[in-house]
Amino acid sequence: TENLNFISYFVPSMLGLSVMQVGIFAAIPLVADREKLILKRLAATPLRRWQLVGSNVLMRLLIALVQAVIIIGVGVLAFGVEVTGSIGAVGAFVVLGALAFLALGYVVASFAGTEDAANGITSVVQFPMMFLSGTFFPIDEMPDVLQGIARAIPLTYLSDALRQVMVGGAAFAPLWLCAAVLAGWLVV
Repeated sequence: TENLNFISYFVPSMLGLSVMQVGIFAAIPLVADREKLILKRLAATPLRRWQLVGSNVLMRLLIALVQAVIIIGVGVLAFGVEVTGSIGAVGAFVVLGALAFLALGYVVASFAGTEDAANGITSVVQFPMMFLSGTFFPIDEMPDVLQGIARAIPLTYLSDALRQVMVGGAAFAPLWLCAAVLAGWLVV
């Protein structure tokens, strides 16, 4: 990093981590509703599927944005983190990241048959991303094999983009590549 102190590195990383969790953990209540036949009952109402999914996505996006405000606010007010980039760009990456991780959460929900299975699968997806994405320490400090894995993880690109925009951290990848990878995960 470009002479960043630990907290300046850590705040954007924690923001990325919280956005990831908002999206991936969407799988658990979705599977629980399916398991309890709530989704089947909702299908019998005039509520259209796109309205149900859209409301869930909107709720998760709002949660991600509120978390972003809180995390950035605490970082600035309590720890003196200086946000050097555009708040609009931070918001755009939070929304793009939340959508990408929501899509991943929905994929997990489609494979999980029970709520317990969804809990297990989300843990299997989440933990490697947490520790291999550069959230807690720079990717350059990892062995080469783990650096290769980090290049495939969407949280790597979200945290890197947030770090570049918020505090001007050294880039792991250019911002356009970070946006493209997150968009790719969203589409896939």
